Amino acid sequence: MKKALSLLSLLLLCGSNAWAADIAGKWGLGAGIANFATDITVLHGRSEKSAWLFDLQLGQYESAAESHGTTPYLIDRSTNRNGWRIAGGPGLRHLTRPQSDFSPYWDLFLHGNYAHDHYFNDGSNDEAAWGVDTGLAIGAEYFTKWHFSAAVHTRVASFSWEHRNSTRSYGLNESYESTGHNQGASVGVAPQLFVRVYF
Repeated sequence: MKKALSLLSLLLLCGSNAWAADIAGKWGLGAGIANFATDITVLHGRSEKSAWLFDLQLGQYESAAESHGTTPYLIDRSTNRNGWRIAGGPGLRHLTRPQSDFSPYWDLFLHGNYAHDHYFNDGSNDEAAWGVDTGLAIGAEYFTKWHFSAAVHTRVASFSWEHRNSTRSYGLNESYESTGHNQGASVGVAPQLFVRVYF
């Protein structure tokens, strides 16, 4: 996060030739920098102070570990885990200072998501989850004369619903399956740096 703030500060200091945000009728493409997942946003300006959004987030992980027994009561074990997640959906952005080269903004969003997790340790466990989340995000965007911008962006409130299905297999003929759902709400900030280009 310190690097994100440093980069945004540098852009602000070098911004004497920046110009006001003018997104009406333009398309934009944004990407998160140094985030834990791949964050991409496609924008289309509906007026000088608002834009339609489509957000897409992709994430993937994989890990493996081995433990070796040192007594007769401990046996060698190997653990493998991998999974992926995709989330995306529409949103609406409102710039609070459309005539300025530096403008705070707020977003309303509605995202669908799907995730799959596989875990192996003395048996195989597969878990799939799908759901929706909606909420409010805020940010501050600095526009440059080169038709790109830098922004600090964060969610501040969200509400989610998720359905989960889990299957645990212990052998060729032994397995256990469970299903359920959960819902939740969260409030907080987790700033990320985005770079956006407009055309």
